[in-house]
Formats: sequence, structure tokens, C-alpha cells
Amino acid sequence: MTEPQQKRPVVFAGENPILQLHLVGGEQRVAAASVWRSTYSEQGEGYVLILWADPETSGLGAGAPRGIYADNAELARLVWDRFNRHFDSFQNQGLEDVAPQAAQFVEEAGGRRFHRITCSAGTTTIELVWRDVQDVFHNVGAATLGEKAWEITNVVCPCARGEILVDGQAVTGEVRQTGGTFQSSAFLAFCESWVAR
Repeated sequence: MTEPQQKRPVVFAGENPILQLHLVGGEQRVAAASVWRSTYSEQGEGYVLILWADPETSGLGAGAPRGIYADNAELARLVWDRFNRHFDSFQNQGLEDVAPQAAQFVEEAGGRRFHRITCSAGTTTIELVWRDVQDVFHNVGAATLGEKAWEITNVVCPCARGEILVDGQAVTGEVRQTGGTFQSSAFLAFCESWVAR
């Protein structure tokens, strides 16, 4: 094994599955969820869920969540400040000044058939389900978020279907096949690392 040519700081390592649902038969996004499971970060280990759902188009009405849920508040601040606040699907969704809510997480894997993450925060239960993995591939990419440049590597698993349920009520929406790197608006991302360039 050869020595690395350059050692760079790893800011986050773990998982970052994304689940975005769109209006049935349309392009409008009705809900978006980003889960971060840290096995290593500058702020330690833990889970963070960043989620919003449109009250009208999601079918959830006043029960539509819009928040940041975490079992490690400092990790939540790290992923929001460094990453999610720069992502198009989370900008202008009323999350800019939201404080992280304490939550517990349970993760369940069913191979290529499904992957489920359940978040419990107070009396609210949020369930995210990715179904029918279509592909598995290693991705190496780069991004500039704000003024910071990153190298990102991960194992990506685009999925055919996905669900977001809030207290047992499903969001009215569907997964879109998007093309591009991630291929789907619902994908699992394992072995993910964000390295400062």
C-alpha cells in the first residue's frame, strides 16, 4: 500500500441518504429529507434529519413538519452550516433559524428491497423509507458550498420508490427519476466522506 500524497482534513464520514418527493404527475417538490449519520465528524457521532414538507401539496396540512431533528445538536449545526443550507432543495424553506430538536433514531436495512429510518421527536414520529435499489456505484465528486471547496466520495444507491410518513400519514408525492449523477430523487449514500480541499 502506498502512502497518501497529501493528507487533508475529513470533516464528515458516514451516511447521507436523500429522499425528495414530487407532486404526483408534476415536477414541483412537495417534501425533502436529508439524513446524516455520522460515524466520524468534528462534532462527534450521531444522527441528524433535516426535513420540510409543504402543508398544502404534501397532504399533511398543519401537521407538515419543517425542522432539524438530532441526537447530537452540535452535529446538526455542523451539517446545516457547512452543507444543507447551501443545497437548493433546502434553501428558503424556513429552516435558516430553526434550532435542532432532540430526537431518537432507529435504522433498519432490508438489502436492495428497502431501507427505513425512523425519527422520534417528542410526540412526533417521522418515518423515511427508500425502496427498490436500482443501481449501486462509487461516486467521487467535488463541490463548492459558499466559499469552501470539498471533495465528496460515497457509494450511491438510487431507488425507484420512497415514502415519508408523519405520525403514520404518508406524504402525497412520488419519486422522480432525475438522470445525472444520483439518477433518482430518492437515493441512499453510504461510506460518504466530506474532505476539505
